[in-house]
Amino acid sequence: LGIGANYEVFPVTPPGFLVQSGLRKLARYRKDGGFEYRYFDLASDPGELRDLYPSDPGAAADLRALVDDYENFCARAVDG
Repeated sequence: LGIGANYEVFPVTPPGFLVQSGLRKLARYRKDGGFEYRYFDLASDPGELRDLYPSDPGAAADLRALVDDYENFCARAVDG
């Protein structure tokens, strides 16, 4: 289970990943056969109450690339 921006509990399938760069944070969860992303600006929202990803996914593109690249790296390492 994951904790949402309004502190609701929602079902997710492991693994979940998150990356933080400075005061920007992106979480990625597996959900319903795809991915759900949640992006927060911790400078203006330290409690992670406002998910910015739906309104501006481009602002988190660099963080999303890091998460996606990391999972691909791990998959290659396991596959040998």
